[in-house]
Amino acid sequence: MADQIAHDIAALTTRFEHAFTDSTAENIRLAIENIQAVSAQLTQLVSEQQASFDSVGAGLTRTANAASQAAATLDRTFAEVEGAIAGGRLTQIVENVGSSSARADSLTTELMAAARDLRRMALGADTALRRVGAIAGSMERGEGSLGRLLRDSLLYYSLSESTIQLQALLKDIREHPRKYINLTVF
Repeated sequence: MADQIAHDIAALTTRFEHAFTDSTAENIRLAIENIQAVSAQLTQLVSEQQASFDSVGAGLTRTANAASQAAATLDRTFAEVEGAIAGGRLTQIVENVGSSSARADSLTTELMAAARDLRRMALGADTALRRVGAIAGSMERGEGSLGRLLRDSLLYYSLSESTIQLQALLKDIREHPRKYINLTVF
């Protein structure tokens, strides 16, 4: 069992040495720079889109107000025509126009709510991307365990040295198991 454990630790150690090289650390640093660049671009895109949504929302509000005023004017005009003609067909037309105006107002309200929801989502995405950028910046500055591993070559060499010593210990355990394991049976 100890031999199997020793073999597994040796295999793990070898894989660790292959995985964390100077080029791996450089690749991680480049990936962090790319994440920061993408975050900045997304932040700019969100800001630009926010201005567009605000403009569209304001335009929709003005359109709804103008449509509401026009509908009110039409209602008055049709009421006068209805009084003059007193026919059933004209009444139906006025009702249809009023109903259409109400639907247009309802649609405008829904579009404004959708624009507000989209703005909240964009702000949430911006916040998340800023946090990812802050974490990446912290790692690049050498803060935290991963940041230290990326920036501190002494830590890398210490890990390499520890791996070599562990391999030597495992080899000695395989070659001289009685030295480390003392088993007695009643």
